[in-house]
Amino acid sequence: MKYLIIIIPIILLFAILIINSNIYFKETFLTREEAEALRGSYNQNTIEDIIPISFVPENPNQKIQLNDYEIIMIYKEILLRTPTLVELKSKAYLSKPQLMEELYNSHEYERNIKTQDNQAVGEMEGDIARNNVILKLTDIYKLKYGKMPPEKMITPLRYCYIYLQSNIYLFTEVIHSPKFPDFENEILGEKSLSTRTLLIIFNKYYDLYELKTKAELRIKADPNLNDATFEKLRLNLTKLDQITASAGGNNKDLINFLNQTSIKEKFENEEDNLDSYYEKTKVGSLFKLES
Repeated sequence: MKYLIIIIPIILLFAILIINSNIYFKETFLTREEAEALRGSYNQNTIEDIIPISFVPENPNQKIQLNDYEIIMIYKEILLRTPTLVELKSKAYLSKPQLMEELYNSHEYERNIKTQDNQAVGEMEGDIARNNVILKLTDIYKLKYGKMPPEKMITPLRYCYIYLQSNIYLFTEVIHSPKFPDFENEILGEKSLSTRTLLIIFNKYYDLYELKTKAELRIKADPNLNDATFEKLRLNLTKLDQITASAGGNNKDLINFLNQTSIKEKFENEEDNLDSYYEKTKVGSLFKLES
């Protein structure tokens, strides 16, 4: 009887622990299909878990632009912390505006700003950075498909860009992939797109090793691809008619360039330009993916 008095409480305690553990794990339980779809995610559960630095393509043309002290100061200013050693090494090749834009677009910054006293100022800075990224990504999309992306695609594209370590080459490969139209259609078909669902769909159509390999080939072919490239194209596209007219058919290099890229045809519609499009789709009106 004495032993029963000791054993029964122990059994009850274990029963309570088991019940509580089942309740806890039920909240984060993945179906077999979801687990299978996330298998290629390298311990990532949602699109907010950015890819490992090992999948960022090597760019031999890059030069160091920031020293350790500058990187540390930018991180402290925006993320209120010091960078990791990996971040310190990888971010040295970015310019100050590029690094600031990347950090202001990070999910870590978005989480931090909610708890800061100067939230209004932080949100304004973050909005400017998001605007710049959205313009850049829509540039890439339009240069490929000759039209603006559907409004519902804007936020998923931005999430994918951040997921890919904000690497312009990796994102360009996503857009240029023959799988992209199917990827886009599946996203547009989702009634409620969560960050986990977006990662599952991304893994369905893209392989990080393949993206990295193709991105490195693109780097060799076009070593000058950068933010300024797209901004320059965007500002000069409206002048193409005047340029071709003044060339009078004598400038063979220019004519060949236009014929090969078909840029002129893709941007002839004056009503379909980035500025008017952005006015209709302010960042504040873009939906945010559920966690």
